[in-house]
Amino acid sequence: MSCVMFVIGSPGVGKTTALTGLLDPFGMMLIQRPKWTLSRDVALVGHYGSGGFDGGDTIAYNGAAAALDYWFAHIYTDSSIQLSVLDGDRFSTGNCWQRIIGQVPRDQIKCVYLTCQDVELDKRRASRNNKQNASWMKGRGTKAFNFSRHFDQDQLVEIDTTNLDSHEVTRLIRAAGDLT
Repeated sequence: MSCVMFVIGSPGVGKTTALTGLLDPFGMMLIQRPKWTLSRDVALVGHYGSGGFDGGDTIAYNGAAAALDYWFAHIYTDSSIQLSVLDGDRFSTGNCWQRIIGQVPRDQIKCVYLTCQDVELDKRRASRNNKQNASWMKGRGTKAFNFSRHFDQDQLVEIDTTNLDSHEVTRLIRAAGDLT
């Protein structure tokens, strides 16, 4: 059974870094428009591994609908894809949520909510020379928290990344998506 997973959290919490670990570097395909990265049994919305703002951040806010349209038409119907990941802020909106729950069985929907202690989060952001507005970043964190409340206890996995390396976070995400 395939699974669609929302992966959410504040900027700098480690979403893209951990999700990049799901990829097989020798078996990847990039869909240029709308942006998807496919790797064996995993589909990730956005482009991964290019550096800078990659992952789901490569999709414009107004591009989420086109990415979902492509997913429903080409990826969701592909039986070889076991896990489809909707990464971050662009996909944690009411419009995306309503489209998914309207067409995907509830038992195929998961949410991984990544958190991190503020001191560590500040260090991570500083290490990548983050210039984003502090109020905006706080708002993204609040939005992620609020979105995580849409999910029932059996659909939601909360992971505190403060003391975990990216490989451990990737392992926990794989487990949440029932990938071995």
